[in-house]
Amino acid sequence: MGAGMRHALLAGFPAHEAGFPLVTLMENVSGAFLLGIVLTALLRSPALAARWRPFLATGLLGSFTTFSTVSVQVVELARRGAPAVAVGYVGVSIGAGLVAAAVGVGLGARMMDRVAGRGGAG
Repeated sequence: MGAGMRHALLAGFPAHEAGFPLVTLMENVSGAFLLGIVLTALLRSPALAARWRPFLATGLLGSFTTFSTVSVQVVELARRGAPAVAVGYVGVSIGAGLVAAAVGVGLGARMMDRVAGRGGAG
């Protein structure tokens, strides 16, 4: 399902390879955000984690995001004479992915606190 979602996103942006691989960046950053939420929620519920982690984290989001595609795109950018863009893409991918994951973990924790009745207003 995740690979199908990735394919649909690529089909929606057919000119994504024209310079900067924006669609892959969007996939990976949004996947990091969603994985942060999912794993945080599942870690707080071991019964749910045993059943849903393989499907949601490994299957769905693991096949939606892709490190191998990023790696090949970086090599191709460098081969096409854009090494600065390649290095920038690596930096943006890692930096934005880390920020998205941190925000997802924080949001997931807040959501679970509210579900458990431990959250305050706002």
